[in-house]
Amino acid sequence: MSFWKKVKQTSVVARLVEEKLYERVLREIEAGVRRDGLWAKALQKSSGNEEKAKALYIEYRVQSIKDEAEISTALSDQNLAEKAVVDVKPIDRYDEDGYTPLMRAVKVMDIDAVISLLEQGANPKIKDENFGTSTALNMAKLLLKRAKTEEAKQGFQKIVDSLEPVT
Repeated sequence: MSFWKKVKQTSVVARLVEEKLYERVLREIEAGVRRDGLWAKALQKSSGNEEKAKALYIEYRVQSIKDEAEISTALSDQNLAEKAVVDVKPIDRYDEDGYTPLMRAVKVMDIDAVISLLEQGANPKIKDENFGTSTALNMAKLLLKRAKTEEAKQGFQKIVDSLEPVT
């Protein structure tokens, strides 16, 4: 899909979502539900003109709903991030370069360390911290592909073989 088509689709979706938000606010007003703080702000900004205040209130309430959704998402993301940090076992902690001990063992072609770390419960599915794109297996496959000597090819193939059944 082209960049501009994706932008257009995003804009279309945003407009439809916004329409639903305005509809929700209208239903709130019809049901007699009003946020007094927003109403006071709308009255103040309209210099007491109630017709202008009604229009401003609707605009402020739509933005308020968007803000509430954003806060909810941010808190959810924060809770997930905190949970992820808590759930990481010491054996899977990242080093200063963003690699786990298992990834380090792969990079230096230490098959014994790879096997030992796996036996100790290292998680081979964790992705690097810097880009979040490579697991230990991804790294091993890339290093196998780039290996120049037969010894390196055999070493990285053993590591790939030890990681593949686990992932």
